[in-house]
Amino acid sequence: MVRHRVDYDLMRIIACFLVIFNHLDGYTLYQRTTPGWKTWVCMLPTMITRINVPLFFMVGGALLLNDRRESYREIIRKRVSKILILITVSATVIYLLHCYKTNTALSLGSYLKTLISGPYDVGGVAYWYLYSYVGFLLLLPILRRVAKDMNGQDFGMLLIIHFVIATVVPVANLIPVAHGYEWTKLCTDLTGALNIAVNKPIFYPLIGYYVDRKINLSKASSRYMISLMLASVAGIIISCVCTFYEGTHGDMTFTQHYVQIFDYLTAITVFVVIKFFFAKIEHKSWYPTIAGVLVPVGGLTLGMYLLDPVWEMLFYHRFNEIAGFRDRAMLASLIWCVASMTASGFVTWLLKKIPMVAKIL
Repeated sequence: MVRHRVDYDLMRIIACFLVIFNHLDGYTLYQRTTPGWKTWVCMLPTMITRINVPLFFMVGGALLLNDRRESYREIIRKRVSKILILITVSATVIYLLHCYKTNTALSLGSYLKTLISGPYDVGGVAYWYLYSYVGFLLLLPILRRVAKDMNGQDFGMLLIIHFVIATVVPVANLIPVAHGYEWTKLCTDLTGALNIAVNKPIFYPLIGYYVDRKINLSKASSRYMISLMLASVAGIIISCVCTFYEGTHGDMTFTQHYVQIFDYLTAITVFVVIKFFFAKIEHKSWYPTIAGVLVPVGGLTLGMYLLDPVWEMLFYHRFNEIAGFRDRAMLASLIWCVASMTASGFVTWLLKKIPMVAKIL
């Protein structure tokens, strides 16, 4: 069993769980609480949840931004075509369910718009990742050449630019905006030119590749790992402080403006800690047992991600009513994540018995 597969399958499982949680009531529960200690408790899962897509892209970068020689034609035929099939099937199912639940007449025009623009307005908001992933795949040859020559200074510069745009600018706006001043943005011509350091499908794959291929985590000290984890915890706390301050000043509204200001730090920490952990246990006698569980489950996460919006449209609100969870959104969301992943995993496992489906999933 290849070690990095076990690392990444665990990351996929964690990221999939958080993607599902991201679209449930528990994620925004802090916005509906009376300012106090409960708000802080409810904010913590929200801040952690935002590492979901970064983790997916970091895993993708670590696995795909290698020295593999693939032409654009091969990438489109072997990789992009599969994702386009998944987009078409998923968007179609969601669109039909939306029309059924809202008694909306089927329309070829609205269907094509949904398919091309993304099924976000009809219940498929989670599928934006598929469209973004297609963009990442189309840039693979270019990104591979960039990744191959990356060095420590390149890695550091990416992080510094991302820190300024994603963290410094929002935090600098916190107090002025809370007191009625307009949000001050960096010039879009500047941020556009720095897209490589802020765009998720570019930034996170490069970061994932560099950490995986060019940093020897097996030799990292426990002190280094603890320092990284403490920095991540500090980032989460700062995110909560900013969110709480904004929600108790100015318009007195809790928003999601600050839930992502340190998501990159938390995602990198989780990525590094998991790889460090598996590097330490790969020779343990019980390692094959863990691998025997994580690898099969990790192979089902794409199906879990695709099927959850379908279950959510069909059963989520009814689930809350029947289970009596209307006033316990956090508990309901956590139970739903487990139930959805279990059901979706089983259905995916069955579907993968079909050879043609297995090639796509």
